[in-house]
Amino acid sequence: MGIETIVGSIFSLMLNMFIMDHAEFFAHKNKMEELYGPCSWKYVGRQTDIKNPAIALTPPVGEKYVLFRQVCENEPKK
Repeated sequence: MGIETIVGSIFSLMLNMFIMDHAEFFAHKNKMEELYGPCSWKYVGRQTDIKNPAIALTPPVGEKYVLFRQVCENEPKK
């Protein structure tokens, strides 16, 4: 087994772990595109109010937070 095979296997494993870990996020993102698209990402600064599935940042100490929110053109106003 060569080094290329080992590196490729490690990369593939990490990619699969990322995809499985974030499947809910991608499903929600795609659903919003279909229902209310087109959508884009807006920088909102550090916010701990996480209503929709999002990729949250988790610091060692403190609450989870997001920096970007998905904004869709045809999303109903709240």
